[in-house]
Amino acid sequence: MNKVKLLIIDDSAIIRHSLRQLLDNDPQIQVVGTAINAQIASKKIQLYKPDVLLLDINMPGIDGLTFLKQLMRYNPLPVVIFSSYAPSGSFNALKALSLGALEIINKPILKSESDLLDYKNRLRQAILSAASADLSKAIKLSKAVENKSQPSLKKTHLSNTPNKDIQIIAIGASTGGTEAIRYILSKLPPNMPPITIVQHMPVEFTKSFAQNLDSVSQLHVQQTDSRQQALSGNVYIAPGNKHLIVQRFNNRLFVQPDDSPPLNRFKPSIDKLFLSVAQAAGSKAIAILLTGMGDDGVKGMKRLFLQGAITIAQDRDTSVVYGMPKEAIQQGAAKHVMSLFKIPDFLATFAKKKD
Repeated sequence: MNKVKLLIIDDSAIIRHSLRQLLDNDPQIQVVGTAINAQIASKKIQLYKPDVLLLDINMPGIDGLTFLKQLMRYNPLPVVIFSSYAPSGSFNALKALSLGALEIINKPILKSESDLLDYKNRLRQAILSAASADLSKAIKLSKAVENKSQPSLKKTHLSNTPNKDIQIIAIGASTGGTEAIRYILSKLPPNMPPITIVQHMPVEFTKSFAQNLDSVSQLHVQQTDSRQQALSGNVYIAPGNKHLIVQRFNNRLFVQPDDSPPLNRFKPSIDKLFLSVAQAAGSKAIAILLTGMGDDGVKGMKRLFLQGAITIAQDRDTSVVYGMPKEAIQQGAAKHVMSLFKIPDFLATFAKKKD
């Protein structure tokens, strides 16, 4: 199997050297070159024909966002954003995702050998996920998200779908998921059942992600930093370094962060959320598995399916990475396979009646 050809674009010589050294001799990734700025990067793209770019946003001359806009317009390539911890870096990284970038990886602060190994694994995963993505679908989705029109709220008819009293909705996503989630939430009415979300994303960016979603949605979106009752009209985002679980107490549902070990190599894990929803809500839940690489979420979705919950896998045509949804379908965990662009209308049929 051919290695993924990576071009690193960063103005720091130390960073460029460290990343090259970190990925040296990797069995699946080959660093074909490095660039100090956008101008040199453009020349090396033509020279080396990379499969993936690792792009720093803060560069001298043409900044990373401007370079990304030009790249997506004239020569689209899979991009992993390499961002600082700073609030401005977090904001710009999320802006880059809306422009067509596929993954975010933070600039590391390493304190031990275990930190180094963990960072290398996360870096590799981001690069390989970007390489496996269908970039044309990511760009199409970004344009769809920019369309501010409200949902049609047409009733979506699916066979064998009873009109249930849905108590909670759980959504899981990875590569390409940030824009898919943004699209769904921007189209939903304010009186939805509580929605819980796990998006694979570094901890430095999940709070900004929640704030961004809150600004485009009629629902109240927040990162879940403490135990609280799951209320209608609210969306609860898993923090980037903890799981998100749902529990039932005195016939009420609660959401809370969970600091147990990674599951399926992920923390937060979609399976962790789905399995907790299966235990807390069973058949009165909806679970949706969106675009992403691997199979996180499939086990939990299968349990929900067997309990009679409504389970939905995003279809191939609208998935940026048709990994997790495909696994759910193949393992019989998805009751329905649905275009991303039909999911909001379907979910809106479960909105709570206003008093």
